[in-house]
This record gives sequence, C-alpha cells and structure tokens, in this order.
Amino acid sequence: MKKVTLTLAVAALLTFIGSNLYAQAEFNFANGKNYYLIYLDDESSAQITPANIKKDYRPDDVTHFLYIWDNTYVSNEAVGPNSNGIPGAFIDFTVGSVGWSGFGFAGVAPGKDMTGLDDSYYFHIAFKSQTSQNQIVIIGDGDVKTNAELNFGNTPFNDNGTIIDPYANFTRDGEWHAFDIPISTLSKMGCKFANTAYTGNVVSFLSGGTTGSNICIDAIFFYQKKNTAIGDTPAEDIKVLVGEKSVSILGSNAGIDLFDLSGKLVKSSNKSIIGTEDINKGVYILKSENIVKKIAIK
Repeated sequence: MKKVTLTLAVAALLTFIGSNLYAQAEFNFANGKNYYLIYLDDESSAQITPANIKKDYRPDDVTHFLYIWDNTYVSNEAVGPNSNGIPGAFIDFTVGSVGWSGFGFAGVAPGKDMTGLDDSYYFHIAFKSQTSQNQIVIIGDGDVKTNAELNFGNTPFNDNGTIIDPYANFTRDGEWHAFDIPISTLSKMGCKFANTAYTGNVVSFLSGGTTGSNICIDAIFFYQKKNTAIGDTPAEDIKVLVGEKSVSILGSNAGIDLFDLSGKLVKSSNKSIIGTEDINKGVYILKSENIVKKIAIK
C-alpha cells in the first residue's frame, strides 16, 4: 500500500477564462452544519464557518492520509472544475494493470473519532467518469466489520466473493453527479463507527480491475442539514436519477414501479434502483411510495 501525498492527490490549480468555470453539482454549504470533512478543497471549505466544521479529517500527510493499494491506480493531474467549480481540485485515478483496485482515507494515531455520526447526518460525495465500471464506496468501521457497501453502477459487483448489488447510478458523461445519502440508510446496511481513535479506512473505494478505467471523486464529507430531525428525509432531498441503463431514487429505501402512459405496470423493483435496458425508450410514470413522477427513458 502506498501513500498519495497532497501534491499528487490534488493537482495544481489551472486558469479558466470567462464563463467556462462552473459547478455541475455544486453544494450549498450554508444549508448544512456540523461537517466531518474527509476530502474537500480549501476554497470550498472556506465557505463553511469554522464553528460548523466539527471534525477536519482531510489528508494532511501528518495524521490523515489518502492511501492507494500498491499499483492498483495511477494518479492523474486533475483538469477542469471540480464539483463546486474550483479548477483542478479533485481526485483523478486510473485503474492499473494488477487486476483489481482500491484506495481509502485512513491515518495514524490519534486517529479519527466518527462516533458522533447519528441518523441525523448525511454522507455527501460527487463522482464523474466517462467509463462504465462500477464505483464501490465502503463506509464504516472496518476494525469491527460494520461497513455499508454502496455500488454506484448497473450490475452487481463481485468483491472477492462478496456480491454488492447496485445502490444507485450516475451517467458516465464526464459531468459531475453529487449524492447525499442519509446515515439512517447506511445504518440499515450495517454502517457504524464505534471507535473514538479509528486509524483504518473510514471511506474506501473499489473500481474493479479493468485497466484504464477512470474514477474522479470530489467533496467527500458527512454533515447535518439545518433544521432536520433525526431520521427525517425531507421531500426535497428525494431525487429521481435517470441514467443510461437504470433509474434510481436517492434519499429513499422504497421500491420502484414503472408504468406506461396507459397505466399498465411495465416493471417493478423492491430496491431504490431499477434497470431499464430491457425497456423501450419513451415516457413512463415512476411511482415509489408517495413519489409520482413522469420520466423519459432515452
């Protein structure tokens, strides 16, 4: 396992002219509080008042590090805006040739205290990619094997014999796509932080073993929404994401029913993601608990 310094993980800022600098998945930091920062550029973190940063566990090459498992990824220069519109400030890795891949955010003593994360918190992350591989995010205390494993993709992922079913997906279009996942959802999947001095990987990633596959990640943190009660998921946080091969619902654990415009049930899923590769292109009605939405499958 090798350590990636901040010099490699965050490339030098580039100069942009005119209106080409923009955020495709920009996060409004004023709407949150009590942030646990795992990875975030300095310019974006400056938007958070110091009193609202509860823990700053970003890589500092002293106590907190970003580690790559030996030779599994190649670090690239980050080119273009990150998810908040800051030039060059994101992680850009390419899968190497050893047949698998993995990296994570870990550290040394005194470690990280994540025990304050209860069900009032959310996990935020932004992705972009132009390749079709699964992106696996593992969150939790690996020392006691209490992890949630999220598969952002269309197909199940085989992690050395452990099958991780799809959780959600994003279009591999080279644009930023951000996710806010309730900790209550992760808790039901097994995520728990019980160690007040944790030095293992609090968040780690797998991207399979296809040489040349690319993964870009940004804005990794936990936070509370202002005026949100424990266990609540505000209606505005429940989003329907229409991808190339699936439709998923973010912020809900409910299943999905797809109907055609005549009201005929076309397909159902008991998960918050449903594959659409076997469905004709067109307009459909999505229903999931109290959500009813017209969507276009292209």
